Amino acid sequence: MEATERLVRTWMASGRDDELAKTVSDVSSGHSTLLNVVKALGEYLTSEEDLLRTKGVDFLSQVIERCPPERINRQATRVLVTFYSGKLEDPEIIIPALKGLVPLTALSTFSGVDAVETVKALFSHVVIKDLNQSTRYLVFKTLDSLMALHRDALKGMGNEFLTGYTSLVDGEKDPRNLMIAFSIDRVICIEFDISRHVEELFNVIFCYFPITFKPPADDPYGITPEDLKQTLRSCLNSSPLFGQLAIPLFLDKLLAGSPSTKKDIIVTMASCIPVYGASVARTFAKKLWNSLKLEVFQPVNTEIEGAALKSTQVLIQTIYGTETKESSDKLEGLVKEICEECLELMGEPEKSQAVPASKVIAALVGTTPDITRFALSQAIPRLMKLFRDPGELVHRPQILTLLCVVVGAVDTNQTILVDDYGLQAQLLSFKDDILGAFISGTKAPTSLEAGLEGLRKLSQMQDVLTEEELVYVVHNINEILQTNGEEAGDASDDALDVLITIADKNSKVVEESTLPLLFTSLPDSPPARDAHADRAKYWRTLRWLARLCVSAPLFETLVVRLSTKLDLVCAPKTSCGEAQDTETRTAYAHSILRTLTSVLELKVNARHSDVPKYIDRLVPRLYNLFIYLSSAETSYGFIVTDSRLLSVAGQVITLVVQTIPIERQKKLALDLRSAYFEGNVAPLAVGHQVIPIDIVFKPFETSSSSLQRNTSFHKEVLLPEIELNEFLSNVQSWSLHDADNDFQRQSGLSPRRPGVALFISSQLETVWKNDIADTAKPSEQRRQTIESWLWVKHRIFELFDDSEIGWDAARAVGKIASGGDTVLTKQNHAVIRILYAQRYFKAVLPKVMEGLKGPVQMPRQKASLVALTSLITSLPKTTYISDVPTLMPYLIRGLDLPDIGIRINIINTLSAVADSGGQGPTQEHANTLVSVMLKNALPQELTSVSLRVAALKYLAMLPGVVRYDILHPHKASVIRELEKSLDDAKRAVRKEAVRARTSWFLYQG
Repeated sequence: MEATERLVRTWMASGRDDELAKTVSDVSSGHSTLLNVVKALGEYLTSEEDLLRTKGVDFLSQVIERCPPERINRQATRVLVTFYSGKLEDPEIIIPALKGLVPLTALSTFSGVDAVETVKALFSHVVIKDLNQSTRYLVFKTLDSLMALHRDALKGMGNEFLTGYTSLVDGEKDPRNLMIAFSIDRVICIEFDISRHVEELFNVIFCYFPITFKPPADDPYGITPEDLKQTLRSCLNSSPLFGQLAIPLFLDKLLAGSPSTKKDIIVTMASCIPVYGASVARTFAKKLWNSLKLEVFQPVNTEIEGAALKSTQVLIQTIYGTETKESSDKLEGLVKEICEECLELMGEPEKSQAVPASKVIAALVGTTPDITRFALSQAIPRLMKLFRDPGELVHRPQILTLLCVVVGAVDTNQTILVDDYGLQAQLLSFKDDILGAFISGTKAPTSLEAGLEGLRKLSQMQDVLTEEELVYVVHNINEILQTNGEEAGDASDDALDVLITIADKNSKVVEESTLPLLFTSLPDSPPARDAHADRAKYWRTLRWLARLCVSAPLFETLVVRLSTKLDLVCAPKTSCGEAQDTETRTAYAHSILRTLTSVLELKVNARHSDVPKYIDRLVPRLYNLFIYLSSAETSYGFIVTDSRLLSVAGQVITLVVQTIPIERQKKLALDLRSAYFEGNVAPLAVGHQVIPIDIVFKPFETSSSSLQRNTSFHKEVLLPEIELNEFLSNVQSWSLHDADNDFQRQSGLSPRRPGVALFISSQLETVWKNDIADTAKPSEQRRQTIESWLWVKHRIFELFDDSEIGWDAARAVGKIASGGDTVLTKQNHAVIRILYAQRYFKAVLPKVMEGLKGPVQMPRQKASLVALTSLITSLPKTTYISDVPTLMPYLIRGLDLPDIGIRINIINTLSAVADSGGQGPTQEHANTLVSVMLKNALPQELTSVSLRVAALKYLAMLPGVVRYDILHPHKASVIRELEKSLDDAKRAVRKEAVRARTSWFLYQG
């Protein structure tokens, strides 16, 4: 007891947490009791001094909050409840009293009797409007705990609780407290008898609707407007008793609502109408339809229009959903009125309200089977009659658009078709007429788009079109794809969408009808240079094939046909010998390989299970083709010298290898080793071309031809199991001294695997001394070594003083951070450590900042500026955003560097900073930014279109992120200077100049 008294007295004097923690520890361990704490606080709890009394209650509340629940027995709980309930009368200590009640109400020893006493004390003594937000939060937390744990006791209070509760919480505005209040309100409306308090609860809850809350930028609680809307909505739809009061309120709010609140109102109506019931819905049916109709026929935006249509569906389902099924021709009431009104508007398809009317009819489809049959039986015959009318021939595109809307509604409600066979039969009775109309529409350019969209919707319906009808549709689509001229190009994407939809259902139809047509249109040899139309045709065909052949059956055909075509293009049996054949043939082969790559990327990302089999069906043919071309005496060996062709072929191999199991990867590694180091290509390369047996394929040998070197170890290839140090040493020497071009050099230095770190450590000093730091070596060789040995980052800063390669070393700082390695990726099963970029940034930035000190014109400082810009532009903005205030002056200084690429990267970085919370640094340097951006926006000695466009975009952004009083002095001069950009020779620059000038012209305080 004495120890407890000493701790209490010390805390009362100092307020330190140590004494409080020791007191809690003593109570928890049994060395003291809660009764001892209360006795020790006795004089303070009853003191006439407000400060002492407040601190005493606060100490007790903190002990209770931290004390283990098992240390507070039933008797102590009862005494503490009585104590705290009484203290709520004292306005000076209401805050610590509430702090004590919150943990008390969560105890297992807290009974229903205690809950009633606590609630009565809150209702009697707490005037919530006089309390600050944090204190009100304690009140709501207490109520929430009581509602969660002692709901039956509160129900037993009857009208007393409901009256007291509505009086207590009325007028709350804080979002955090409202989230709790709305949750309590929903429970009350659902589980309590509120029949005698409907109006009171309605006033308390509905006064917040609609929510217009906008959270502050520094909101610590993270409550969004959507959170409040959803929680309030759960209250509004919690009881059918609100219906008679709520619907008129909704209608008034919708009529006077702004675009930002209308969607919330309509969505809330849709959630409430089913709860309020059919009787309320019938009472307000016409008023609701008239309000919703306005949002459909004169929509503010598509979101509000969609919400209004959904609410119309809900209204109809609520009114008719519980009725006994009748014959569809006997439907009366709102549905009949809506159909008559909309069909009358659809009778004039050229009018603007015809499409909204068709959307309303479409909304009726799917409500109930009876209404769906009724809507379709009225709409489709009416539209088909209009379509056949010779007087409406000019309006056929609009009629088909309306028909598409109605048919699309059937497509989105497939479950009704499956569940209700009468509806299925009704649709099938219309099918021939609808199909004929859509096919007819594809014959005219004006109605082609609508016709194709209708065919797509029909094709994706389950069990509607037969296989013969699908063949008929595909035949008509093929005719469209074969059409010459601009019209086919505009409609080709829509036509392909139809074929893709059909292929998903029945790929055989497309495979047998469309693919032969497309493959036949691909020439066996490339068109001549001046044959622009023929070249555009095969480009278009390959693009169509890439979109169409994603499914497994079609892709298999694509691989067979394109790999055969590639053989014919790259290694024809007869040589054409034309001077222009080199470039055109290489370009054609690149297009074919690029098509395979794009389809494989889609399939790999979609995790298609058929990709791994192409390690045996496609990869060996590619290796065979390129090894043959590098070894044989052929006039087409030039193809192997084109790095772009080799790169895209490597991408195809990589995408396949990524998907194969590890055992198959091991076999591929052994085959690669056998081919590249022993000259045995038979296990790796299989194809139509026969590789000469008298030519040895060893691309890493110094005596090998340049053609063979181009096929050596693409960076995508797995590293074979060989003596690692010897292998890497040979590759390094070959790459730095024997490779003929950058592609060979990059490919040779890309293979990496566990264990490479030891090799790097052993070779680092040698490479640094002999190939980088040695100024006697040619500058180009030193640059290539830096590019290859990015691992020397901890010594690369030593090169910043070198006037020849300092900037190359500086750029390497950013390349290390970019993570742009195409080998070490998750797709290639590499382990990527999280936050590696952040750790690298924190380690390198101090060294870069150190180099920025000193005279501006020193080579080290310029190189450090290059390193900073390279580093910043290579990392995600979240990595450096906190350092922007420090970095901003240096970034601005970098805009004077004589390098267009660096300037563009800096401007893009500054744009990202301004767009993501960096307004402070932007405003601080706004005056300098304006002048330097104007300088870069105008043509000068060092400029480019991309630089001028980037600068103008940034100038257009500035008025939106900088205060008017800061930029106002520059407004006139900026508008005047931007006039010069309006006369720029490039359209893209003129376009951005107009936007920037408009932004500044409209800039007002």
